[in-house]
Amino acid sequence: MKLKTVLLTLLLLLGGCVTTSQPQFDTKATETDGILVERKLVGSGRQPPSGASMAVPIGVGFVHVPLYGPGPIVDWYRHDVRLNDGRLISIVAQGDTHKVGDCVRVFEQPTNKSYPRISFGSDCKR
Repeated sequence: MKLKTVLLTLLLLLGGCVTTSQPQFDTKATETDGILVERKLVGSGRQPPSGASMAVPIGVGFVHVPLYGPGPIVDWYRHDVRLNDGRLISIVAQGDTHKVGDCVRVFEQPTNKSYPRISFGSDCKR
């Protein structure tokens, strides 16, 4: 009985966790590492809903319930990146995760309007 209670509690705790979608990059995108050389605030705005969902236990399974509502207000920055191949590229992205001097990875996909994108990198030429 005690084991059943512990397992049920654990299941409810795990099932109640909120999940968010991870950033996914186009498989056709090219990746180049570089150094963030300048970062400038260009504006603020409300982020669209994140697509987060919460797993709700029902019977012997779970159903994912979307969590909708207005997103938070976020700052948008222009990131100027000196790529390892010598090019300088500007990327507008939200958040405060990258700092000048950081090694970053740039994803480029000319046929996709949501590119270029920026992520953390590890192989920078300094």
